Amino acid sequence: MRSSARLVLISLIPVLGMGSVAQAKTGTGTSTASMRRALTITNTQSLAFGSLIRPTAASNVTINAQTAARTKSAGISWVGGTFKRGIFSVNGTPNKIVTVSMPNFTLLRGGGPQTMTVNTLRMSVNGGGQATISGTRNLGATGTLTIGIGGRLNVAANQVVGDYSGNYTLTVNYQ
Repeated sequence: MRSSARLVLISLIPVLGMGSVAQAKTGTGTSTASMRRALTITNTQSLAFGSLIRPTAASNVTINAQTAARTKSAGISWVGGTFKRGIFSVNGTPNKIVTVSMPNFTLLRGGGPQTMTVNTLRMSVNGGGQATISGTRNLGATGTLTIGIGGRLNVAANQVVGDYSGNYTLTVNYQ
């Protein structure tokens, strides 16, 4: 009898090591998505520096992004022409954060290889003070921003006479 009890006990050892019947465990995760309106960016007014007299020394002309005021360094004169700040209208999803950026750009003389650079770019958002064109902005309750653009046109000494033009790109992305 002892041997049969031993046999039963030995045969139960593997079963005892297994413990109780395996139980399945589950975990739960949450998935999300956020739908936003497509951003639209419309250039409603182009940045213009007006008509300038060719300087004998390197000079610059600046347009203020907030007020559209035009200022100049010594050595350059203007003779009228239209000068104005650039304006972009940005539309998207209300109360969402966007990043704003704009690189310096170059104006090219029509019919020739001569250039002038535009740098020290500034923006005025919804009529506010001037700031560097970078960083984040909130689209606000209406989902719109009006961004005034200003900057400094760098004119070389004895810059070649002609009409200069170039494109600039404002980039706005949801954060």
